[in-house]
Amino acid sequence: MSGSRPPGRESFYVQNVIEGASIPGGTSLDFGRITTSVVPITQLDLTTLNIFDHAEPLGLAAGYDQGGKLIALAISDPNTCKIIDVSSISKSKARHTSDEALHFLEDKVLCRSAGELFAFDAGPITVSIYTSLRLRITGLVDIQTAFLEKDQDRAPLASVLEIMGSDGAVYEDNVKELFNEPVYDPEDKNCRIDLATRAWLAAFLPTYSNGAMMLDGVARIDTKKKGEYELDMITKLGTDAHRQDYLSPMQTEHKFTARSDENGRIQARADIYKTKFHANRDVQVTVENARGKFSIYGTVEGTVGRTGSIKVDHHITSEAVTTVTSIGHEGPTRADRDKAQLILHALQDKVSLGSKNPWVQNIWFPDGQGMSWPEDWDPNPADLPLPPPSEGGNQARYNPSQLKAVEAMLSSSTNNSIVLIQGPPGTGKTSVIANYVLRATEAGQKGIWLIAQSNVAVKNIAEKLMSIGFEKWRLLVSKDFHYEW
Repeated sequence: MSGSRPPGRESFYVQNVIEGASIPGGTSLDFGRITTSVVPITQLDLTTLNIFDHAEPLGLAAGYDQGGKLIALAISDPNTCKIIDVSSISKSKARHTSDEALHFLEDKVLCRSAGELFAFDAGPITVSIYTSLRLRITGLVDIQTAFLEKDQDRAPLASVLEIMGSDGAVYEDNVKELFNEPVYDPEDKNCRIDLATRAWLAAFLPTYSNGAMMLDGVARIDTKKKGEYELDMITKLGTDAHRQDYLSPMQTEHKFTARSDENGRIQARADIYKTKFHANRDVQVTVENARGKFSIYGTVEGTVGRTGSIKVDHHITSEAVTTVTSIGHEGPTRADRDKAQLILHALQDKVSLGSKNPWVQNIWFPDGQGMSWPEDWDPNPADLPLPPPSEGGNQARYNPSQLKAVEAMLSSSTNNSIVLIQGPPGTGKTSVIANYVLRATEAGQKGIWLIAQSNVAVKNIAEKLMSIGFEKWRLLVSKDFHYEW
């Protein structure tokens, strides 16, 4: 069900995620209505926000477009939700006319003087509010943080069940569905309801039973205490990761070979790592047999190496399976989760992202005087000659630009402490890395780490080193990539 409506017009809905509880004031949630309205940022004023002028918890939820950009911010208490439409903020004219409204939003809600803010996935929300609106936030609680020891995947449902316990019935499928659709469509009524419900649920949980106590130990996010350079660094890292997740495909068509096992499951063996199978993913299976061509749905129950075990409701032979397509985003990798956790901890002031580290200082906090390094890192770079060209590396096969890049990488000069090598695919960047390793190790350098953004990229570097006869290395990749790949 979808449709547009005039901005600011109130609508009412009954939340469908929790039953058998009551909101402050004793109103049963089974009969309670949540008042919701959409307010364009250009029309936001103090009168609109005065409804939140109290010390009760407020919940926040963010609506993102297909590129992961913030276009709506839902603010809710247990009775009322306002969805602030900020989609026009990127336009310079709208930004100018919205300055006063943004000030109201920050002063009366995001940095409210009394009461705290609660949200699921508070890290990305904080990042997007600062990146898109340049607004700070104080006293924000990331709900999932309280339960990380029990749920490393940060599934909102796990947090809801922990707080609600057995006292109130949770409609688990509805909670899952509530957080399932990542893209917000302002013209879709169901999207508006879901966004408002996410904010409402974040506001409700601290008021339920011992919810406040369970969330009390969570470190609060307070970006007002952070300097502009530090916050720019944190939000840049967070924005890149967030948008990369949103831009990832919603479907993955696998290249595979398949067989059926004795339990009627399809054992599909992936041909390439890029389209490997992931456990707990829903899949669409295309079948072609004597009855014709049709599609059925199933679930990847588990994976071992290249092989995914797919459970479907129909008994079919593997020979009949022509395509298998995973539905939805792949979900975060271990590295993705670790990065998101690091960014959240930086926002919570649990860790510093290395502002005292020379590399971080030079890249993120330059002083305008050029790069500066500790004296004991490079005592006398002018007196350290470049290692000679390697005979084993067959230097004649490298072009002048590649050799220049290798010499810059080998240089001990502080001007070459960071070397950026850029080029389209097939121009020999991996060959440059291999040549550098060969010449550096022959000159006596040790402790060289070659780090890439993916398991496949690391493997490609290792294979390149082998192709030039260098095998004194150790390959570190993820466990699932190591087996069968």
